[in-house]
Amino acid sequence: MEQNELVRWHMLNMGGPKDIHVINFHGQTMTERIQAEHQYTSYPLMPGTFATVEMKPARAGIWLLDTEVAEYQQAGMQTIFNVAEEGCHFPLGLANRVISDEQITASHYLDYWEPKLARLNNGGSYNAWSAHVNKSSLQWIQVDLQKIFIISGIQTQGASKYFNQYYIKEFFVAYSKDRRKWNVFKGNSTATHMLFEGNSDSSSVKENQFHPPIAARYIRLFPTSFHNQPALRMELLGCQTQGCSAPLGLENYNIKDAQITASSHKSSWYSSSWLPSLARLNKAGSVNAWQAKSNNNQQWLQIDFLVRKKITGMMTQGASSFGTEMYVTTYAIQYSDNGKNWNSYIDSFTSMEKIFKGNSNSFGYAKNELNPPIYSQYLRIIPKSWNQSIVMRLEVYGCDM
Repeated sequence: MEQNELVRWHMLNMGGPKDIHVINFHGQTMTERIQAEHQYTSYPLMPGTFATVEMKPARAGIWLLDTEVAEYQQAGMQTIFNVAEEGCHFPLGLANRVISDEQITASHYLDYWEPKLARLNNGGSYNAWSAHVNKSSLQWIQVDLQKIFIISGIQTQGASKYFNQYYIKEFFVAYSKDRRKWNVFKGNSTATHMLFEGNSDSSSVKENQFHPPIAARYIRLFPTSFHNQPALRMELLGCQTQGCSAPLGLENYNIKDAQITASSHKSSWYSSSWLPSLARLNKAGSVNAWQAKSNNNQQWLQIDFLVRKKITGMMTQGASSFGTEMYVTTYAIQYSDNGKNWNSYIDSFTSMEKIFKGNSNSFGYAKNELNPPIYSQYLRIIPKSWNQSIVMRLEVYGCDM
């Protein structure tokens, strides 16, 4: 279920005459509609009765539902339910390489068609995962997200070689939290697994959604039908389990140019200046990032979100100019509620200013999560070390408070 989505819970007490069940929805509120609307966080269910309650989950995350039985409140049944943040449909990092090569594995692969190549829109002569056709066992490709995510969908693509098209026409999915116990995704299917429609050519993107979304660390795709041979490029869609991982608006320009400032910026003799307003993830062009006028530790890039935000992560990029790669390799963070009094983000282990690892080239991505998150209106990035020049493109992740 999604944040603010209306869901109904149907509850039946089949216990004995003394078994009064109290159902607790921890962290959420439910509503009962009889003659008037009543809100509860716990609901008493009498023996032999049935009730329906409604919920619009206000908070994303993984929540506990449990019951207490009879007058002594003995522990009864319990389960967890997942609430995905509203719009939980963000790319999880295959296309932009936030997911590393080592996180992508397979049952086996054909020649140079390695699993690490299974990235949406990947280019090159070998640009996808492919496997031998083996009728005795199913082939699979696996992504390890390194922690549990809410996975709401998958985008798939085929590949081509020497004018031959290769793509997966049909597949099913399995998932796991620990790689020991696997669940096959069934959705609303009455079969043992749900078959998803795949691609019809080697280049177009096919998107399938998971209803309900999956909560898992590991996900495997099993091709069941294909054209010529199975070949796959893909992206996983979803969000973090605790919610609050949405892009805050640098790449999509929801954050306006005037909200992005800096200590200085460098002029360009052949084009426009390297303004702070250009510090947007995946910004294109010959001048496509913020570059500081001087390379020293007094430089900073600042974002004003206009209101306080919960800030949970950042992704950075460098840029290049006339073949010179420029990027920030380490940086620190400061935050403020008034733009005047600044606090450094502290490492909880060392109790000193935390230094974040940045980029290792001008085009790739470096993502850092903030745990604990920052609650602030203003954010500053303080470059500490760099390659050639202080240059940065950026996205900040979080949510409204």
